Amino acid sequence: MMTDRDPIVCLQDVRVTYSAGDKDLEVLEGIDLELGAGEFVSLMGQSGSGKSTLLNVIAGLLPPTTGTVTLGGEALYALDDHQRTLLRRAHIGFVFQFFNLVPSLDVLENVALPLWIAGEDPQGKEAEHRELLEMVGLGHRAHHHPSELSGGELQRVTLARALVTKPPLLLADEPTGNVSAKMGLEILELFERVHREWNQTILLVTHNHRDAARAQRVVFLNDGRIPRDSVLTGTEVDEARILSVLQKLEI
Repeated sequence: MMTDRDPIVCLQDVRVTYSAGDKDLEVLEGIDLELGAGEFVSLMGQSGSGKSTLLNVIAGLLPPTTGTVTLGGEALYALDDHQRTLLRRAHIGFVFQFFNLVPSLDVLENVALPLWIAGEDPQGKEAEHRELLEMVGLGHRAHHHPSELSGGELQRVTLARALVTKPPLLLADEPTGNVSAKMGLEILELFERVHREWNQTILLVTHNHRDAARAQRVVFLNDGRIPRDSVLTGTEVDEARILSVLQKLEI
């Protein structure tokens, strides 16, 4: 049974290896990583460093070649596919770079979609869903469709949808990568608010050092590894220090 002191996610010596002809390509090389309850962590790394692979492993979508992954106190890959799907639904909310909203549904219906998928009837929770939309500044857009919204508004809907099941963990993959700089700033302010007011655990994948500096801890992934002395915490997390590590790692 999970306690308040247990990490939401724990990876121990996680390796992912693909066969490429007569050679093996190791995408993740011995990753050890914990995400504590209520922690806001940024993950940085260049394209091809293994960030997407690591997210897929954490999300229960890609079994590691070796190593263990614990999510919510459960050994994630000791479960079968159906059990992993249920655990993922209960524990993880996703915010993607490209929104992935359903065009034929209005904003309120898109927010409620995870409940429909889980077999729940969201009808009695409309007031809660409207509160989520108010929080992200879209209460007045509840019955608009995605085609009627700006990129920043679409990402706000995605955030509300990710939070509708009240998941312990929020995985955000480049959430500001497809919006303007001004709107990206507003999106990050929303993440900070959710973290502060809801004690939400967040893993933010980003190439942007300014976005990364919003977190409590910054982890750098380089060629499938988390290099020694490349994790910034507490007062170390600032833009200048992040840029220094990026330069050192040549990311």
